[in-house]
Amino acid sequence: MNLQTYQKTKYLNTSSANVENILNILEKTGLLFHLEAYGTSSKRTRKSWKYYFATSSLKYALSSKIGNVSTNKEKYEGILIENIIDSKLHHLSMDNYKFSLFYDSDKKK
Repeated sequence: MNLQTYQKTKYLNTSSANVENILNILEKTGLLFHLEAYGTSSKRTRKSWKYYFATSSLKYALSSKIGNVSTNKEKYEGILIENIIDSKLHHLSMDNYKFSLFYDSDKKK
């Protein structure tokens, strides 16, 4: 179990298998999608997946409802813009375009 999974299980007070099952169901419903770390296959296996909402409006609505909207407007707008771009590219990759998406796991910010 990696650190991110451990933190999620501790926050939700549940098992890592249950967290993985919830994320899997949310992906199957199309509410979430994931990106793997860029690099070798062993690096993609070791690093956690990064999850994005299918639309940034869904992310905003859910964040607003549970009170997790960032007070730093510029930072939050950056998060929403990142989600918009990843969502659009994800939809293009699911169509007839032949490319894969990854995230930069070496990025410090």
